[in-house]
Amino acid sequence: MAAEGSPDVQLVLPRPAVSPVGCIDLLPQQEARVATEKLLFCRRKTQKRQQFRCGRLETAACGVRFVPQVADEADEADGKEEVMYRGDRIRADDKEEFYCQLLQHADSLLTEEQNWIANLANISSLLYYQLEDVNWAGFYLYDGKELVVGPFQGKPACTRIGIGDGVCGTAAETRETQLVDDVQEFPGHIACDPASRSEIVVPMIEDDSLLGVLDIDSPICSRFDEQDSTYLGRLVDMVIHSSG
Repeated sequence: MAAEGSPDVQLVLPRPAVSPVGCIDLLPQQEARVATEKLLFCRRKTQKRQQFRCGRLETAACGVRFVPQVADEADEADGKEEVMYRGDRIRADDKEEFYCQLLQHADSLLTEEQNWIANLANISSLLYYQLEDVNWAGFYLYDGKELVVGPFQGKPACTRIGIGDGVCGTAAETRETQLVDDVQEFPGHIACDPASRSEIVVPMIEDDSLLGVLDIDSPICSRFDEQDSTYLGRLVDMVIHSSG
């Protein structure tokens, strides 16, 4: 049961690992954590527009789905703020639990929005805010010839990267996630920010077509590992399937 004062959250068993729109996969040991999740997302809109204030996780084909709850009519009358995200900084005992919560936060942001750029912007902000020891998080989008910088958080970045160039270009060319413990030892590394020491780049593929890459940098060597690769890959799938 949900804790007193928290939104109605349903405890459900995980289903096979697939990623349709708005769904997240949970491992068996994570299901109890879902039951105690508190308010993730809050929207307050003007009187003429539908207003969402909280939500719950409910059964879906892949496991669980975040479902916004419509506010009472009395609350709608005095709604003033346009949009407010209320996900506090994640507190977790281990990386698996952290990513379980991170995917829930991401799902709450993606469920009601299909605009590609809006979703990329919010997810890059979410990653930059929630991941520790990162100095850049964002997306490069494939324009048919090269990678062009998209929504991101961090210092100004290289605007265009050729396919096969640097870590991002290599991920785009090979269509495989690149885990780099020390970027200074990576052949052809493009140093957009000299402070970056390690990097992970996840290609974004839909129907065998390259859409772009998710790129995250850290000022610490060996910041990323296979767990990061696995869960960030799931996050990328969520973003792709949520955008129309």
